[in-house]
Amino acid sequence: MNQQKKFPSVPSIPKKPVASVSLQAAAWDEGDTQSIDPRRPEGIEFEPHYKVNQIAQMWGFSRETIRRLFKDEPGVVRIGRPETRFRRGYESLSVPESVMRSVHRRLRRATGRSA
Repeated sequence: MNQQKKFPSVPSIPKKPVASVSLQAAAWDEGDTQSIDPRRPEGIEFEPHYKVNQIAQMWGFSRETIRRLFKDEPGVVRIGRPETRFRRGYESLSVPESVMRSVHRRLRRATGRSA
């Protein structure tokens, strides 16, 4: 006997292109650069975020080194599960671009002083 389960055909949903958010400052047409453009989202939550692997590849360091550098940085999004008796814990880090730049600046300054 053939006991295959038959699933109804699901029509494919066309994917809509996602509008990208530009973080470049857009000045008002009047030339007022001090005003906030309401078309530009503000805040760290709208910045591009990078995973540990991406930063490690860009900077040429190991993932563990990048994880140590950003572990306690304010602004880094941490998602994970604590370790239990039977399951190991994990933590995924998502680093906003501004935090990544500030850590890079701090490391560059520290290296410049010691050289």
